[in-house]
Amino acid sequence: MSGKHLSVSILDQAFQSNLMLPGVRIKPESYSFASLGGPDIGKLTAYGSKIDIWRLIDWLRAPVNIYDMRGDPVWWGYLHGVTVRVGAIEMGLTLEGFSNRVAVAYVSDTGARLTTSWVEDAESVSKYGSKEILGSLNDAQQAMAELYRTVLLNQLYRPQPSIAISPGSSALSASLELRGWWHTLDWQYCSQIKGEASHKDGSQVQQVGNVAGNTKVAQSFQADRTWFASTLSLHVKIVGAPADSLVVAIIFSFSLPFLYCYFYFPQISFV
Repeated sequence: MSGKHLSVSILDQAFQSNLMLPGVRIKPESYSFASLGGPDIGKLTAYGSKIDIWRLIDWLRAPVNIYDMRGDPVWWGYLHGVTVRVGAIEMGLTLEGFSNRVAVAYVSDTGARLTTSWVEDAESVSKYGSKEILGSLNDAQQAMAELYRTVLLNQLYRPQPSIAISPGSSALSASLELRGWWHTLDWQYCSQIKGEASHKDGSQVQQVGNVAGNTKVAQSFQADRTWFASTLSLHVKIVGAPADSLVVAIIFSFSLPFLYCYFYFPQISFV
């Protein structure tokens, strides 16, 4: 949709106060909605002084609201890209292809599927919010994957520039590309909090507690992310008439040496 009787407000990137650009006049051109997500795409045109027009480049991801003549909001989203037009030259910045938090999934030379830890540019995250990208490599070692991760971050942590030649008027203006907030949902990867660590090979039997020197048995595993343990299942059976009880615990080992924490599970099943 588009219309003459519309007004625009742009907040600062902290969502606190209106962006004050007295030398700029902003004209709403169009906006649209999606059946899933609501406000979708919007476009504004800015006219005014050279200094204030170029200042718009620095306000990507700033919240933008469009109002009707009664002051009711009709569209809302954020500033996704700015293209400044000077005569036949167009120069701009966009959040398309931009990422400031990076990890790399890779397949090692042994065939193991691994993922590096995440790294980010703190200043970029503070200004634009966190936008993630997961790179990928084959036949790589950890050092190579981490180097590639650094290269990606250095290439992508700033908004991406563009320059083009386009015949047009000589008047200074800027096109403001808007996106609805729905579009930011793909800025971060889904975190899967469910998983399983198991040993289900039933061909072996491990006795425990049958003699004084055989009172414990354990299985170790390493988690590559934050997990919330909820269920522990064991295949056990009683032989004879033991007088003591079976105690089950999980031990978390942290990076500090000799520091361990014991957690007992509320839900334990014996099969």
